[in-house]
Amino acid sequence: MIPSLVKYGLRATKHATDANPSALASMLLKEHATNGPLVRSQYLDVNQLQRLSATLASHSGSDPSSAFAVESSPDSLPIPPCHHLVYFTPPDAEDKLGLDGSDTIFNPPGSFTRRMWAGGELEWVDGNELVTGEKAEETTTLKSAEVKKTKAGDEMIVVGVEKTFRNSKGLALVDRR
Repeated sequence: MIPSLVKYGLRATKHATDANPSALASMLLKEHATNGPLVRSQYLDVNQLQRLSATLASHSGSDPSSAFAVESSPDSLPIPPCHHLVYFTPPDAEDKLGLDGSDTIFNPPGSFTRRMWAGGELEWVDGNELVTGEKAEETTTLKSAEVKKTKAGDEMIVVGVEKTFRNSKGLALVDRR
């Protein structure tokens, strides 16, 4: 799967200079429809939660050493809301990542690579939370690519993605951005 994604990125960049924003948005949608969703699997370990908790504690004035202390088995601990963001990090080398450290698979091509979080929603499935000690799967699908105007009148491409998270019980979380 990775070679086709790399190929996609090169192909999109090649055409970025000779296309208008609407054509680039259409090309992005077409490429992702052809390649299908990006699927990643990961073991949900407590280490990631401890690192995030320590980072958040150090920025809030709390004692980082007491952050997300594990008293018993590190398995089967519920992952707190929104902490799923510390999992499924890009596997790429640093020179293949965006300036902010994110993967660039769903970024528009050409000069439209500035990323912003423009909103979204999270939907948890009752009775099926993500927990440590389990393998989970993240599936990311490009849902939209629309040309919009900035306040300054410049054009930008707003990309919408949907991430679904599944565990051994099925769908656990839907993250739309």
